[in-house]
Amino acid sequence: MARKLAEGKDNPNLWKMELTCSGQGWSQGNKTPCYALWEVTALDIKRRSHKDYGGGTETYYGFVCPDCGCFTEISDKIIPHDIRSHAPAYVE
Repeated sequence: MARKLAEGKDNPNLWKMELTCSGQGWSQGNKTPCYALWEVTALDIKRRSHKDYGGGTETYYGFVCPDCGCFTEISDKIIPHDIRSHAPAYVE
C-alpha cells in the first residue's frame, strides 16, 4: 500500500536547486556570507517583505544559510508560484 510522505505543499522533491550562500539582495548586518554551496528545497524558501517610501510593499524570496545565517535572495522567476505562495515569512 502506498504511504504518503509529505503533503504537496511540503514536498521537498517538487523543487530543488543548488545555490550558493552569497547574501545577495540584503544587508546582512554583522553576518558575513560563507559562500557554501547548498541544495535548497521548497521547504527552505522564505518570504521577506519591504515597505518602500511610497507605501508599497515589495516581496522577496530566498533561503537562510544554516551555517552563517545570511539570507540570500533568489529571483522569483526561478521559484514556482506554488512554492512562493506557501513560503513562510522570514523572521530575524
